[in-house]
Amino acid sequence: MNLERIYLRLSFVLVFTAIVAHCIAQQALLLVIFTGTCAVASRPICEGPRGRVLPRPWSLLLTAIALIWSVVGMLGDPGQSIAWIGTFVVWLTLIKLYERRSIENEAERLILSLLLMVLAALVSVDLLFGLLLVAWTGLAITVLLLFQLYHGQELVRLQQGQVTASTEPADAVQRPIMGLGMRRDFRRVTSGILLLILGISVALFMVVPRSMTTSFSHGHGQGDVAISGHTDRVDLGGVSRISLSEEQVMSVGLLDWDGEFHQLGSPLRLRGSVLDRSRGNGVWESSERRADWEYETVPDTWQLLELSKSRTRPGADETIIQIFDLKEPLDTLFSMSRAIDVRTPISVGIDYNSNTDTLTVTSDRAPLHYEIRVLPAPPEGVLARRSWYRYQNPVVREVALGLLQEAGIPLRRPRTPAEAVAWNQQVALAFQSYLSSHEFRYTLELDRGPRSTASSELDPVERFLVIDQAGHCEYFAAAFVSLCHVVDLNARIITGFVTDRYDPLIQRYVVLKADAHAWAEVETTPGLWATFDPTPPAWTPVGRSQPPSFAQRMSWIYGWFEHAWQANVLGYDVQKQTEIVDTVQPWWRSLTRSTVTSVGEFLVTVNLAFGIGLGGYIWMGVVLVLAILSFVAWRLGRRRHQRVLAAISIERSDIRTDRRMARRYAFYVDSLRQLRDAGLAKPRWQSPGEYARKLAGTHPEVAEPLSRIVNHFYAIRFGGLDHTDEHQVFTRHALQDLSRALEPGT
Repeated sequence: MNLERIYLRLSFVLVFTAIVAHCIAQQALLLVIFTGTCAVASRPICEGPRGRVLPRPWSLLLTAIALIWSVVGMLGDPGQSIAWIGTFVVWLTLIKLYERRSIENEAERLILSLLLMVLAALVSVDLLFGLLLVAWTGLAITVLLLFQLYHGQELVRLQQGQVTASTEPADAVQRPIMGLGMRRDFRRVTSGILLLILGISVALFMVVPRSMTTSFSHGHGQGDVAISGHTDRVDLGGVSRISLSEEQVMSVGLLDWDGEFHQLGSPLRLRGSVLDRSRGNGVWESSERRADWEYETVPDTWQLLELSKSRTRPGADETIIQIFDLKEPLDTLFSMSRAIDVRTPISVGIDYNSNTDTLTVTSDRAPLHYEIRVLPAPPEGVLARRSWYRYQNPVVREVALGLLQEAGIPLRRPRTPAEAVAWNQQVALAFQSYLSSHEFRYTLELDRGPRSTASSELDPVERFLVIDQAGHCEYFAAAFVSLCHVVDLNARIITGFVTDRYDPLIQRYVVLKADAHAWAEVETTPGLWATFDPTPPAWTPVGRSQPPSFAQRMSWIYGWFEHAWQANVLGYDVQKQTEIVDTVQPWWRSLTRSTVTSVGEFLVTVNLAFGIGLGGYIWMGVVLVLAILSFVAWRLGRRRHQRVLAAISIERSDIRTDRRMARRYAFYVDSLRQLRDAGLAKPRWQSPGEYARKLAGTHPEVAEPLSRIVNHFYAIRFGGLDHTDEHQVFTRHALQDLSRALEPGT
């Protein structure tokens, strides 16, 4: 086992990990690249026979420059004091890597790496830093144990240099034990310490909850458009908000009644806002300005939502739970269909409109995680039937009537309910087919090309249908709803997200900014709204999406794990602690009850099989106690055998051989125990004969019986002498003489 090589490698990895972890905690990519490169370059530059180290004056000069730079930065931005201190420690650690290696320098590097991780832990809660912190902790324990051996080896080198010029014998130099069992013993000790620390850490984590839940459950609204691309208002005359960004907005899981996550057979549509009011000039808003109901949710408690008069509350087995995990807080709570109740980890103010099935956050804090139980069915509700909310345009009406005539559809709605429903469906399909045809094209470049003054002053929907015939999803949805309005068919624009990007590994739908979309709903049956998407299928978010790359999938998986880290580790609070106790306690009681019942049934079966009667239980109890005592005695004897073999550096073998070897050398181990109890413990690095000769000068009365024991041990261990009964009597008398010599006052 090359101790020096292993220690030097692991100590460098430890320091390098601390530097990288600290830079990641500060989210300084350039600092990670530069310092990481310089740290890696320090080994080939400074190590080896041709290595060149940084002179001490240059080291002090660079340290002073780094200190001045950090102090100036702290004075300029006092709020980032910890970050500036951490930056200084990073540069100081980097300088230490280029200095001459020594015991003091190694200790300074280890201390600086610890300081780097402590400072990083004060400013970072990222999952990546958490993983690096766990890895660094395990590595630090291993390096610290190796440092003790490395330190001893360096002291040996120094002492050997001193002994060469002196008259003392070479055996007087203390040297670390380097036997065949060192690797095994070191691995065993290191593993034991790591497991002990892990157990203590887990116990403290479970017993001591934190109050950080709210920090990772909510945020302050920054505007849905800027964050996600979603909007609650359409303005065809304004700047386009459509984004093709691949940045993730949220992940959505669908949990059924059986507790299983599943994927829909069609794309997932997340409804955000309902826009049914035309204000003219291409502006669409919601006519439902006031919510039907206002709620203040209780953390981690289902808030029941009032239903519209036309619906009844479904059974639990008919519903689906949507689980939303957002990257940034949004003012809109999205849902795929009819919302039944909602649950948030924090208290949130919510407005609920039962006629549009929309939920809006009204409080200053918006949740990053929420759950909504829904009924997978078309939306319900009746909007205000005010004529001035409808879109009106004679040119668009002429276009709509022309389309109906071409399709052979009556221009007026029939009077009978059944025929009216069929007419509504036919009209909506005709308009959708027309807009999805090759006459219209999808584009985001609406401002390119010359445009006459007359066409610029036209209504955006009229210009889209008659002149441009090009636009994005908002144009298609607005044109579809406008065509419906001018023939007296109730329709509305829906804004939200559409995606079929399902990751089976994390069992979640992944929603990107590019998935923001606008489509339409038509009241085909009184109170029931059907979904229509007039955008050409190839240009919907689903149509233009590409299979995710490996990097994208890894990014989604990392995002899911990071949310779990923040919610369950950093956000571990009293509520989650109570949930764990409530989950484990019934299981533990059930396990204990079933175990006791099984043992009782076994005893009854044995008793009935032998027909012993009531006294049989007493005999079985006695046998059980004797079996337990026998097992304890066997374990104690086994441990004694192991201690004897370890003391004389003999590898363990089968049980019979170990027992024979332990009995043969037990006298020697007993002598070492007597010496240790008397305060004269033999150093592990010193041979038994050398130690006996050393005691002859200070404790001659102890050295005489010890020399007899050592000589007999040498004869058996290396001379092939059999340990007969006569020899056992000899060693017993020698141990008694040693015990009397070690008595106080002798």
